[in-house]
Amino acid sequence: MFKLYLQLGFEHILDVAAIDHLGFLLVLVSSINPKHSKKLVGLITAFTIGHSVSLAAATLNWVNIDTGIIESLIPITILISAIINLIPTKILPKSNRLLFGTVIFFGIIHGLGFSNYLSEAMRNMDESIFTPLLGFNIGVELAQLLLVAPIVIIGNILFNKNENFNEKLWTYTGSGIGLILSLYLIFG
Repeated sequence: MFKLYLQLGFEHILDVAAIDHLGFLLVLVSSINPKHSKKLVGLITAFTIGHSVSLAAATLNWVNIDTGIIESLIPITILISAIINLIPTKILPKSNRLLFGTVIFFGIIHGLGFSNYLSEAMRNMDESIFTPLLGFNIGVELAQLLLVAPIVIIGNILFNKNENFNEKLWTYTGSGIGLILSLYLIFG
């Protein structure tokens, strides 16, 4: 059971249909200098924690939010994150607590986006939901780290090889792509 849900979580993130999830990860990665990979892994894990909380709550039938509302909120999380990244730190200082809290909250929203699908499959099980949820979320985390690793490696190469490459260019590039993607998802 664990292996099946581990694979489902892994494949969910690698699916082209999860472009909104990938867009959020790109904006998240662009918010951190790739040299600070521990902080980045912490943010990705915070996102997964939020994801896990909403999946568990939906599966246990503690929350039931219309998927249409959630699906419209997901690109807004990308948009807000991209805008926050683009605001100069002189205007909006970026505190770690605010960043981690926002990422967890947005993880909750993203998790609710497909919780109906997963919770429906898990409700018909006779056994505990703990093992499938754990497997699914570990699969999500592993896939996210797999996708982020090449971006971080490229970022480190760019930062180390090119003295003119700076953090603003890194942030503006990833956040700009995320901003365009979010607008496409909202209006497209």
